[in-house]
Amino acid sequence: MYKRLRNLILLAAVVIVVVAVVATRLNVPSARAEGSVPVDETAVVERGNIALTVSATGPIRARQNVALSFPIAGTVKSIPVTEGDHVLKGQTIAILDTQDLLDAVLIAQSRVLNQQIALRRLTDKPRAIDVKAAEAALTLAKAQLYEAQHSGYDPLQVKIDQLNVESAKNQLWQTELQRDIDNNIKTYLQKDPRTAPQAASLPTDNQHNAGIVQKDYTVKVAQAQLDDSKSRTNDIAGVGSAQAAVTAAQVDLDNLLKGGSAEEVAQAQAQLEAAEAALKAAKANLAKATLVAPFDGVVARLNLRVGEHTPAGPAAIMLDTRSFYVDVPVDEADISKVAVGQSANLTLDGLPGVVVNGKVTRIADSGTKRGDVVSYTVRVEIDPAGQPLLSSMSATTRIITSEVTDVLRVRNRFIRLDRATSKAYLDVLQPDGGYKEVEVTLGLRNDTYTEVKSGVKEGDTIAILENQNALRPPSR
Repeated sequence: MYKRLRNLILLAAVVIVVVAVVATRLNVPSARAEGSVPVDETAVVERGNIALTVSATGPIRARQNVALSFPIAGTVKSIPVTEGDHVLKGQTIAILDTQDLLDAVLIAQSRVLNQQIALRRLTDKPRAIDVKAAEAALTLAKAQLYEAQHSGYDPLQVKIDQLNVESAKNQLWQTELQRDIDNNIKTYLQKDPRTAPQAASLPTDNQHNAGIVQKDYTVKVAQAQLDDSKSRTNDIAGVGSAQAAVTAAQVDLDNLLKGGSAEEVAQAQAQLEAAEAALKAAKANLAKATLVAPFDGVVARLNLRVGEHTPAGPAAIMLDTRSFYVDVPVDEADISKVAVGQSANLTLDGLPGVVVNGKVTRIADSGTKRGDVVSYTVRVEIDPAGQPLLSSMSATTRIITSEVTDVLRVRNRFIRLDRATSKAYLDVLQPDGGYKEVEVTLGLRNDTYTEVKSGVKEGDTIAILENQNALRPPSR
């Protein structure tokens, strides 16, 4: 009996103690005085942005990387730039020795000029001086005919005929000389496949031979006239030759006045067009001897030396430094978060403190497996924004996969999470100087900040209390 009573008394005492402890806990105020609770760190609820990122590294590349080559072979004459120079579009990078090409242009220009003169003779109104000369020749021929008809041997006429023979021979010689010159030029042009088409614009052997035959005939006529004058007696033996000269002079005058026939004009026009095409080709070949920059950029490499022959490969390599990109490997665990059009921030080892912006423009359809890791190549186009970027600089790329702007945020280490209820709390400074644990609603979270949707306002002071450090996540 006594023993049971003692147990009941002990049980009652335990109940009284428990009730007293609970009552004490219930009577403790929720706000803890600042002086009574040591504070480890304080901060302010601020407004800002929170972004979730996927990071990867890789070397940047110039968007355009162009190999330049001379379209023709030759010897390098000058190189007015050096590797690393910034050049403008159209600026000269290198020049070949162009003497042969210049000669070809000059020859082609002379051909065009000759064909233009020939065409104008057939199509333009004859000059007064040419008409007068032809009329004078006709008058002379008629006078000679009259003389032949009315006189015998005349020493003066013999002298005139001798001069005519010399003149005819001189014209024949000039025609033969022009043929030899044209043949030499044709042989020279045909040696090089690049100038061989120009040889077709030169007169053919048949054309030359036709002119030579005509001049030879003129020589024979003049010689016959001379022979006739020398052998003439006081009769009319030379009248026939004089009459032929009159006829020839009349034909020349008539042709001059009426111009060329439609067939002659068409042939002359065709020859002029062929000469102009040859000139255009010669100028094009001359232009090929100059290597120019196709865009504004940097001369990354030069494979040329003055006095040496053009290389078999690229003569120069140019980079377009106005735009860069980086191809980075993204782990398969993160690739689903990445999408074309997302923004990115890049930091470069070669430019400490510099941050440039970029945008995702391409995601590989298939991954690359190395060991047990599968990654996908993501291309990010970079805006240099005036920064001195260089190809192959190593860049750390942070692709922004999700972002909220102008929201309330706190550093992660100030948040206490109740694992049992999944609720979040902040210790907020109260007007009386104490701290109160306030339940908050959280939003987006990254490695540094967490969005706070409700429970506090901008400017509130929050704290980490020393006696709760053990309950908090490691500081960030």
